[in-house]
Amino acid sequence: AKMLGSRYAAAAIGAIDVSAAAAMPGVKATWVNEAAIENGVQYQGQVLAALCAETEEQAHEALKAIKVDYQPTAPAIIDTDPALAEGRGRTKDAGDVEA
Repeated sequence: AKMLGSRYAAAAIGAIDVSAAAAMPGVKATWVNEAAIENGVQYQGQVLAALCAETEEQAHEALKAIKVDYQPTAPAIIDTDPALAEGRGRTKDAGDVEA
């Protein structure tokens, strides 16, 4: 099994197309993260799709065939100072971080 993670930290997803991967030799099952399509990407590496194949090599090759329509929404923040800056909008509205 292999998983495809997002290359962006924040992005809307137009579509995830696994059809080419599903048709490749040895591929037994594919899965698409429908929540990521609906809600967008929340962090780099977020799993967008996965597949199972008969061999590791087949899974690796099939993973390359998955197409993702990314629409980046914000640059990645890799330092705490900009992340904590006054006026910085939240990238995810879930939970109560002050509770």
